[in-house]
Amino acid sequence: MIGSMLCVYQNIQAIKMSDNSTNRKQQTPTGNVNSSRKNQEKTEICLYFVKGTCKQGDRCWREHSSMPYKWEIRTGDGWSALPDNEEIERDFCIPANVCSRGTPPVHFGTMTRGSAQVRRLSTVSSVLQPTFVLTTKWAWYWEDEYNNWIQYASLEGQHRLSSITSEELEGKYLEDSNAVVEFSAGKQAYRLSFQDMIQTNEKYGTQRRVKRRPVFVSTADARTAKTSKNRPVHNFKAVPGYWDKSMLPDTGYKKVTLLDSSEDYKKILGLFQKTMRGYGIQSVERVQNRTLWEVFQWQKDLMRKNNGGRNVSEKQLFHGTDSKHIDAICKQNFDWRICGTHGTAYGRGSYFARDAKYSHSYTGSSGMKTMFVCRVLVGCYTKGDSSYLRPPSRDGGDSVFYDSCVDNVHDPSIFVVFEKHQVYPEYLIKYDEDMWFPSALSTYVLCDIKTNTSTGPGPYLFCDLKAQASLH
Repeated sequence: MIGSMLCVYQNIQAIKMSDNSTNRKQQTPTGNVNSSRKNQEKTEICLYFVKGTCKQGDRCWREHSSMPYKWEIRTGDGWSALPDNEEIERDFCIPANVCSRGTPPVHFGTMTRGSAQVRRLSTVSSVLQPTFVLTTKWAWYWEDEYNNWIQYASLEGQHRLSSITSEELEGKYLEDSNAVVEFSAGKQAYRLSFQDMIQTNEKYGTQRRVKRRPVFVSTADARTAKTSKNRPVHNFKAVPGYWDKSMLPDTGYKKVTLLDSSEDYKKILGLFQKTMRGYGIQSVERVQNRTLWEVFQWQKDLMRKNNGGRNVSEKQLFHGTDSKHIDAICKQNFDWRICGTHGTAYGRGSYFARDAKYSHSYTGSSGMKTMFVCRVLVGCYTKGDSSYLRPPSRDGGDSVFYDSCVDNVHDPSIFVVFEKHQVYPEYLIKYDEDMWFPSALSTYVLCDIKTNTSTGPGPYLFCDLKAQASLH
């Protein structure tokens, strides 16, 4: 089922690309059309070539290498492969190592060998392409007081198990390499700065160094992976590691209710309460639909390819809807023609909001409200228009288009996407508009029972703050 859907989707995209290619041939004057691609540096290793199936040849925008990593040294205006590739990689994968053991050594901190610049190419992260073999699996480590490097969420020595794993850190790092991530270990709270690669204890201020290193793959390991039978698309590794594997149907979806003590729940609650503080949340559910997830990942890879190999912008955004549309969205994703519209001011597509408050207006009239938190590949965006049936052209032609439209390019709060495969409906929030509570003691208003005012000696009740908003 999943494989056939991916096949159909890939064929559709191939037809679109073929049509675009035809248009370019008709519209583009003679000249070196591929010169920009040829001159572009290749910074990622081709997964298809590593596996032995790339048909693009010299036209491929990724580096062709027999291994999922490649160490190179700067020579003039270009790069040359280092002969001790596997030995350097083996040393690099050990977080305690600051340089390789060869002569002269490669210094990992400065990425130099002698005075020459060195770089490491690799396949895409396993978090981005969980269905492929020979992707690069990254491990995250922190340095303890004895200079030992401990992998996150591993039990080593007397250290407490952290609430965040290497895989989760990798996902957050790929989303925003400048982010600061908060987590806990035992009763201690920490924050990790990706920019500084420093972990800080929030209570004591103790700081520890952090390193991101690949998991070593030998030549023998790569050979085994290449010759082994293809893994089925429905392999558990094709979905995020934090999904509940006991709730993964072959077709359709399952909703998994999150514990209010879980990190996922706290994160979604925090996003929601930025603009909707005080509403009574009944539940937060994670939508586990393997088919939609696979297609979403394939779409991400396609957009990265069209973006010259660079990561595309992905955001967590809100979408309010009537409860009658929940099942259709969880099964088949968003279709603005079926699931209703949030207006067409910025184009005829599916609307997603940065702020939950905006999406709240589109949750229907029932007391129990429903709102999705979605992963959305917004990519490159531009100001929308009510006449748009798709994003406009980026270059004035018919081959390169924006990925989405927004209300304000400089400070976007509303995003419109026209291709449903750019969206994954990840979480469903259920909340009651009638169960509205003050969020902190500082926001309580004491009201006189008899007069329903905030003055007088009492007795008192906690009042509906929405009705008393003028008092603040």
